[in-house]
Amino acid sequence: MSRYLQTDQHGIDHLEAAGFGVWEWDLVTHRVHYSKKWKSMLGYACDEIGETFAEFQDCVHPDDIAELLAKLNQHLEGLTPIFAQTFRMRAKDQSYRWIVSQGSVMARDENGKPLRLLGTHTDITESKQALIELETQKNFINKVVNSAPILVYIFDLETQQNVYCNETVFGILGYTPAEIQAHGKNLFDLLNFHNDDLVKVQRHYTELAQLPDGEVRTIDYRVEHKSGDYLMFRSHETAFKRNEMGQVTQILGTAVDITELQESEVQLAFLAHHDPLTGLMNRTLLHSRLEHAMQLCKREETLVAVCFIDLDDFKYINDRYGHAMGDRVLIEIASRLKKRVREEDSLSRIGGDEFVVVIESLPDEQTAQIIFNDFLQVFEAPIVIDKTEFSLSISMGISFFPQHGTTIDRLNRNADTAMYRAKQMGKNAFQVYKESMSKDLVGRLELEADLKMAITHNQFELHYQPKVNLKSSKVVGFEALIRWNHPTKGLIRPDHFIPLAEELGCIVPIGEWVLEQACRDLLTLQDDAHFYGTIAVNVSGVQLENGEFIKTVEAIFDQLEITPQDIELEITESAIMNNPMRWINLLAQLRFMGFKISIDDFGTGYSSLSYLKKLPVNQLKIDKSFVDDLTFDEEDSVIVSAVISLASAMHMGCVAEGIETQAQLAKLIEMGCEQGQGYLFSKPLPVQEVKAWLLDINSVQNLTPI
Repeated sequence: MSRYLQTDQHGIDHLEAAGFGVWEWDLVTHRVHYSKKWKSMLGYACDEIGETFAEFQDCVHPDDIAELLAKLNQHLEGLTPIFAQTFRMRAKDQSYRWIVSQGSVMARDENGKPLRLLGTHTDITESKQALIELETQKNFINKVVNSAPILVYIFDLETQQNVYCNETVFGILGYTPAEIQAHGKNLFDLLNFHNDDLVKVQRHYTELAQLPDGEVRTIDYRVEHKSGDYLMFRSHETAFKRNEMGQVTQILGTAVDITELQESEVQLAFLAHHDPLTGLMNRTLLHSRLEHAMQLCKREETLVAVCFIDLDDFKYINDRYGHAMGDRVLIEIASRLKKRVREEDSLSRIGGDEFVVVIESLPDEQTAQIIFNDFLQVFEAPIVIDKTEFSLSISMGISFFPQHGTTIDRLNRNADTAMYRAKQMGKNAFQVYKESMSKDLVGRLELEADLKMAITHNQFELHYQPKVNLKSSKVVGFEALIRWNHPTKGLIRPDHFIPLAEELGCIVPIGEWVLEQACRDLLTLQDDAHFYGTIAVNVSGVQLENGEFIKTVEAIFDQLEITPQDIELEITESAIMNNPMRWINLLAQLRFMGFKISIDDFGTGYSSLSYLKKLPVNQLKIDKSFVDDLTFDEEDSVIVSAVISLASAMHMGCVAEGIETQAQLAKLIEMGCEQGQGYLFSKPLPVQEVKAWLLDINSVQNLTPI
């Protein structure tokens, strides 16, 4: 050991107690002397390391040696007051330790040549590794934030300047980071808000100063893209920093580009109100207009006419010339009718070749008949498309409010009855409803009596249609479909008696029976066919209105010891949208219990995305009417694609109903639809046939569409 290290042992002890190792470099003999602590930091005993500078240098990491020597030489030459450097040294176990070494020249000769260098040595490996890990985490977080397809920013409310924003904003607004830097702009210098949104945005940021902790505010606004177009953003903002008065001075926000979602919402909103082929209002909007006309009629003491129009023998055009030509004919018909309808009246296409006109503020029936004759004259001139001439006629049925009904349903039924009478009378004419036309009235009364008898004598049975994963062809569930086994008429489909059951109120006991029987059949399929998918059960809006529905469901499941996760409840879109706010809590209860919730016949009723996003729904079912013409009808294809995209964006499943052809299946798979059902896979089957069917497809480990 050097003379200095021996004579100043007391000072060395203090340094070592503080965690420092001590070293001395004799620049005359070129020997390096180390304290005991210095050696132990690298895992060496006192006699296990030499005293040559070359041996010291050999322990330094190759990547660090050049800079270390440069710093030493600078100090020895008097260019720096002290020597200080962080570098890596190889320990006895061959691992590298991070070292902070500091020293200074303690003696020079009469010419200023350094004779002795004394310094300390500190192991900072743990803190260095912590810093490296922290930097790694920081880089990871920055990478995640900057690669996320959302804007992340911190905004100072006092200076109205952006404190931070991720790089995503530049790409979304069409700018490169270089362009931003060149112009010295920050985030909010780029946000050219739409003029119509300025007041809303300014008020929003004023209100944020009083934002309570933990509360998030949301705002939608439009921002100009570099191209000049406007994008719609949805921002979610919360308090990030406050002043001594407790007022928010900085907010943390995230913003998402919802331009496409908004366009989809606008498109779906239009489709919810209008017929996609002709652009005319659909049944839902027509009913709303009719309701308004009826209220106006009561105040003005006038008449309202509901006119059902059906094209005579239109099926021939579709069969002879194809649906594409038939659609063009329908568009021309709609155009002609639109020109004859008054501005205050309402024209609708409700499906196929059926149109409905609501005529308001009529002084008497005679005035209405003039209008009806005018409609007939619309078709005196043939329709010519691509040099093909079509001579068409129409049959019309009319009912008047309040003479022929005081409800929309009654007026529609009576107008429909009158229209069929016009067809029976030779077509190309109109008929005003008369009580004597209601031959179906007697049949209806008989049906009512038979329906009540069916409930008493348990004449119902369930058939099951499989739901299939379209990509894997695996059966994932079944939909339970009720059939009425009438003693004289045979099996009656639900669309022939369910509306009547709902109107009579007897849908409640029928619905309870369906749910209980579906659960029993599921247990049978689990035991006998090893089926562990779900059973979907249709639930009427009338059932949901019954205050005992939840209790009834709980009683059934307690009795049968079945888990709600195995049952999917399907509710029609129209039933939900009649009063969406009313169903949110009820559906949330059912979802909490474990049921899966599906919206059935999606696209056929009036849907608002503002309500849809609040509903606790797992799945959307695309109505069969859109799937039928999917492969050759562009409008239906657009609707189906929009619904699939909407379901995906809202993290819902999507099921297509009524798949009957391989072409439809291929198109749906291409669009990304997850599940489907239809005659391509199987018709609805009684439970015993379902068992055999399941065992058959299980034996071949695959489901091959028929």
